[in-house]
Parts: sequence; C-alpha cells; structure tokens
Amino acid sequence: MTVAAPPGAPAAPHWATRERLALASLLAVAAAALAYHAGSIGWGNAYYAAVAQSGATGWKAFFFATPDISAVTATDKPPLAFWPMALSVRLFGLHGWAIALPQMLEYLACVAVLHATVRRVAGAAGGLVAATALAVTPVAFALARFNDPDTLLTLAVTVGAYAAVRAAEANRPRWLVLLGAALGTAFLTKWLAGAVPAPALVLAALVGRRPPDVAWRRGWTSRAVVRGLALVTGVAAVTGLWWLAVAVAVRSRPFPDSSTGGFVDVILNQNGVDRFSYTTATAASATVKGRPGPLRLLADPFAGQVGWLVPMAALVLLVLLVSPTGRRRTPHAATIAFGGWFALTGLVFSLMGGAMHPYYTVLMAPATAALVGLGVPLGCRQARRAVRWLPTAAVVASGGYASAVLSTQPTLTTWRVPVLTTTIAAGLLLLTRERRRRVAGVTLAVAALVLGPAAFALATSSHPLTGANPMAGPSSGTGARPAYAASFVAYLENGSGSRPWVAAVITSTPASVLQLQSRRSVLPLGGFTGHSGFPDVAAVRTWVERDELRYLVLSGPYAHLSAPPSLRHTATQAVVDWARAHSCAVRAPGTGYTVLDLSMAPPCPVTR
Repeated sequence: MTVAAPPGAPAAPHWATRERLALASLLAVAAAALAYHAGSIGWGNAYYAAVAQSGATGWKAFFFATPDISAVTATDKPPLAFWPMALSVRLFGLHGWAIALPQMLEYLACVAVLHATVRRVAGAAGGLVAATALAVTPVAFALARFNDPDTLLTLAVTVGAYAAVRAAEANRPRWLVLLGAALGTAFLTKWLAGAVPAPALVLAALVGRRPPDVAWRRGWTSRAVVRGLALVTGVAAVTGLWWLAVAVAVRSRPFPDSSTGGFVDVILNQNGVDRFSYTTATAASATVKGRPGPLRLLADPFAGQVGWLVPMAALVLLVLLVSPTGRRRTPHAATIAFGGWFALTGLVFSLMGGAMHPYYTVLMAPATAALVGLGVPLGCRQARRAVRWLPTAAVVASGGYASAVLSTQPTLTTWRVPVLTTTIAAGLLLLTRERRRRVAGVTLAVAALVLGPAAFALATSSHPLTGANPMAGPSSGTGARPAYAASFVAYLENGSGSRPWVAAVITSTPASVLQLQSRRSVLPLGGFTGHSGFPDVAAVRTWVERDELRYLVLSGPYAHLSAPPSLRHTATQAVVDWARAHSCAVRAPGTGYTVLDLSMAPPCPVTR
C-alpha cells in the first residue's frame, strides 16, 4: 500500500514534470486567448489610456499619473498601476495592445502565483484546478484585456495570500515582510480597496498554525504575534505611503480629480465612504450595478462576471469549517486566508450601495478559485456513506446554475448541452465507490465547472471593451472606440498653433479622447464627473491672458444642455459662465459641439 505525500511535499520527478507541463500549457492557452484580436482592443478606458499616454511623454505626468500631458490635473487613483502602462507605451508606442500588455502579464502572473499557493496546501491537482478556475473567470479575463488598476490590485493581494501561507508554514520574518509589501502595493494601486481582504491574510499569517504543533507553541506566542503584526504594518506603511508623502511635499503637484484638493478627501471619502452610500441615483442604475442583498453576486449583471463558482466555493468553505475531515486535512492558514478573503469581499460587494461596478468583483476571483481548488482533495477522499451524495449534489447544483447563466445569453445557449452532459456524468461517477471512477468523476466535475465561464470569457475576445464599466461576455454592440471627426481635430490643432493645449474640454473622458487622437495635451475641466474644483476661473483666465489656451469645447454634460442641474454652483459651471461672457462661439466642422474661442472677446461676429 502506498501512502500519498502531503500536499506541501515535493512531488515525484515524473509527476513534477507533468505538473509543470500542465501549468505551462494553461498559461500558454490563456496567453493565446489574450493575444487574439489584440490589435482591435482599442483604448479601453480612454481616461486611463490618456494617463498612460501622458506618463510616456513626461516624467512629472508619469510620477503623478495625470490624464493631461501638461500634468495640471491627476486622477483620483494612486499611480502604481499606471506606471507599467506608461512604460509599455514609451517602449512600444501608443497602441491599445501596448496599454493592455501589462494587465495581460499581471493576469498570467496572478494565475501562476495562485497555483503555487494552493499547491502547497491541496497538492498538484488542487493547485492546477485553482489556476484553471481563475484563468477562466470571465471578469479576470476581461480586465486582462483592459486598462483598469484592478488587475494589479488582484495580483498584489494574491501575492499577499502566498506570503501568508508561507509565513504560517515557517516562522520567518521574510514572509511577513513580503506580506506587508504586498498590502502596501495594493494600497498604492487602488487605495483602500486592498484593505478589504487584508485582515484575513494578516490573521492567517500570524495565527494560522495549528495549536497542537510544538513549533507553533514555541515560535508563535502572543508576543511573537504582536511583533509580527508590527512588522507587517510597518512594511505596509512604508511601501504604501512613500509616494503619498512625496506628493504631499511637492508644492506644484497636480490637482487630484473630483476632490477638494487634498488626498484625505480622495482616499477616505470619494474612494471610501461614498462607495457605500445608497441614493436615489444609485437605485436608478440597478441594471448596471444590481441591488444590494445576499444574492447580488448570483444575479445579473454579476452572475456572468464572477458568480459561476461562488456557490461551489461557499460550499467548500462550509465543509472546511464544520467537517472534521476538512479541519484536520487542510491547514488553518489556507482556510483563514482564502475563506476570509472570500467572505469579506463577498460581503462588501453584496452590500455596497454606491458606485458598485461588476468588474470590482475581480478582487474576489482568486479566493473563489482557491476554495474550489481546496475542494479537490476533499472530493477525492473516500467520504462516509452518509455524506457520499454531497459532492454529487454540489456538482449538479453548480452545473444547473451555470446552465441558467448561459441561458441568459442568446449566443451562448448551445453551451448548455455540454455543460449539463458533463455535469450528469460527473455526478454519477462521484456516487461510485471504485477509486478510479471517482477520480474520473472529479475530473469531469472540474470540466463541468469551467466550461460555462470559459465560454463566457472567450466571448469577450471577439470585441473591444470600452468605457468606464467593462463587462465580460458577448458584445452588447457598444464597443466602438469613441472618436472625434478628423476634420474637427485638425481644426483645433491648426487653430491652437504652438500653445501648450489643443483645447480645454469639459470632463476628463472627452478630453482624453481628444488627447489620444491629437497626440497633444488637452486640458480637462471638472475632472471625471465635472465636479472637480480645478481648474477654476482664476486659473483659466490666467492661461488665456498668457495666450496658452484658445479653445473651450463644450462636451460631456454640456453637449446638449447649457447648464446641467447636477453641475450648478461648481467650478466647471463658473468657468463655462465666464467663458461665455468673455469669448465667442465659433462654428467647427465635424461635430455638433459648441466651441468657444477664448481669444475673441465680445462683440462677436454674426454667424448662421
């Protein structure tokens, strides 16, 4: 009788070779899927694409992550995720695929790190299943072809989970240092978003070992836990706050978007408390953000993005917590790290009432995939007769849920047949007592779990993702790259001459599109939403007097309305009122926008 090696033990040479080959094949297939139609990716989020463009042009714009090349305004996000994008554009030129390339590499790295982490706990099979589950999660795949900061955020937290598991295995400070650095990196990627799973990772690293272990009793006393917590906190503070300290010390720093000018407002309010507020305006956008509640992640629009494996992951977590076999065979660190990560992010995303976009859920994708991987050794073991039906029931329920999600997409309904067929075959094999058949059942169960999300994810590669709310899955017909008419861009370029700015444009996204097309700096007014306090009237008047700015394009909320109610009493409205009183409207070719020529003072020539 042969005894299986523990999950963390080195595998036999032939099995290690097969495992490496399987992982390499998974990464190669994922990379090929990402590269498919890479030339048609487009700008993605034009606002962030302009940040990459600006960073590739000047080092001040690079350091502060500014959407305008002149580095007058900055985004409301920290700069770390934009630095690889800017370097890629500087190296390969301004292309959509160059902007998305860092996210593709981050996605592949996240899959590899998750495999290495789960493998130490659940063996080679568990690690490969977890890596596969993450690779086919639609929201993770979609963001790998997009230019949002969330992919780097997810990678940083996954590295933190690896460090937490290693810290629980061995009482060595280097793993706590890595954990602190990962959490600091997450903060410098998307502010407080990385703090959501942080308590679970820190707890797993500090108290994740089993109390009966003699080494745990000797090395992990309460004093050692306090020292470890202080080390993690200190490293996270240095890693995450150094850029903030430099930015605060620089007097000529760009103005943070949609803020009062201070980083406290950006971090704690706009990207903190305001994300949880539930207002009438939020309720009106329920078709995009769903409705807060316990089943939010299992309904549209979240079901197709991340909901596929959530029920299975929740069941595995429940078994790990209540089953004696699960508690005895799975290290506490893995249960705390991935179970806590999954529970905390799931709770936050289910209850958020503010700006909750479906792509935010990419943060819980590695934890969901890891729990599914941790369930593989549980399903492979001979369970007691009384609970032999449990794996079959779980697989059949997950397959039925995947079929229901596929039925909501007319172009993917044909995938229901292979999903249901594989699910039924896996369920029947899992009911048998013969070991080989049960192993075959587990293999088919994994195939049934990943077929649905894989089909949904691959449907994303056939069309570009654009805008501020990227969604995986088949095209909704709104993926065209936004653009100005070439004649209009040429008109602004010729009229602006050698001035620093081609034009000033209301709100950042239309300004970013014009900057991407003209390859010259465009001044955004009002930030992303139009509510930013800078540039104000005094600044715009000064630039006009210095002959540095000639045109003001009334785009965004001013394209059809002269005075949007939501922007009354804002700096943007004040600038527009001043410009209308001290300049002349001119006819511009190729657009219906009103253009104010700030170099012309009333009385204005009569035009038809």
